[in-house]
Amino acid sequence: MTPQKSTIHELTKLGHTLESKVPGVRFTPSMSWQKCTTMGAGTWKFPFLEVFTVQQTAEAVRFLRSIRPSWKISLIGGGSNLIGCDKPLPLTVFLKASPGKDFSRIDRISTKQDQASSALFECGAACSLGKIVQHVLGQGYGGASGLCGIPGSLGGAVRMNAAAQGMSVGDFVETLQILNTETGEIRRVGKDYLTWGYHDSSLPGNEMILSAGLRFSAVNIEDESQKIQLELNRRSKAPRGRSAGSIFRNPSPRNPAGKILEEVGAKGLQCGSFSVSQEHANWIINRGDTLQPDREEDFIHLLEQLTHLVLEKKGIRLVPEVQFVHSK
Repeated sequence: MTPQKSTIHELTKLGHTLESKVPGVRFTPSMSWQKCTTMGAGTWKFPFLEVFTVQQTAEAVRFLRSIRPSWKISLIGGGSNLIGCDKPLPLTVFLKASPGKDFSRIDRISTKQDQASSALFECGAACSLGKIVQHVLGQGYGGASGLCGIPGSLGGAVRMNAAAQGMSVGDFVETLQILNTETGEIRRVGKDYLTWGYHDSSLPGNEMILSAGLRFSAVNIEDESQKIQLELNRRSKAPRGRSAGSIFRNPSPRNPAGKILEEVGAKGLQCGSFSVSQEHANWIINRGDTLQPDREEDFIHLLEQLTHLVLEKKGIRLVPEVQFVHSK
């Protein structure tokens, strides 16, 4: 579903004005979920604003608020666990801190707390966790090898408190630079500003991560390199194809969702463009080989089918790990 021509015309005009007022930003009046998410689900084309520096972000938000005060500014990161939508979201523009300039920087920061055993690094929101882990290792620091294969960007990883191998992003956060999308105000907060949970944090939806101060421990470079390689090898065995990674949260470490789904016969179930992987039952693949559009409706139908199947046969209610645009 695409916006009406009159709407696209108005959005195009808005984009030209925005790009002239805030040089360097990039506005797309009709972006697709196929280009902005790893799963590629959702048929609605949406207005999309990319920013590359902290200053651009603040200026763009303030300008949008001055001319479109009723609009919602919704945030999108790497899109690695995001499911798009089929139905339009009225008066909504999606904002992304894109790689390049401020949002790709990784700088070691000198602080009074510095000691031989650890160091603080300021990392831009668009950096991947893998890039950060490899960069700090080059300076003799680490301890986050388990996070090196998590897809997406640091901003989204902080918001979701991304975790793997018994460690989470929140374990390394010391400070955050955030922007309020209602006012354009930028401030620095400490780790305790947020409550950190299992694959979750209390970061409000109207606050955008611009960068994070992450503290890493001194490590033996050779030992840490081996741990990183082991994790990357493990990740390389993930099912191939477009996906959003694990679909459901694990009920417990000893009872992973993939094992439960395999036991109830979930592998191979499908709806529209989406099917449960034959390699991993907690993995839905966008096959991309059908004549049907990649509808959010079909993805949700398959998700509900899996939920009901497990509840009926196991008495367990699985909780989705993926995020939905309509619930943002």
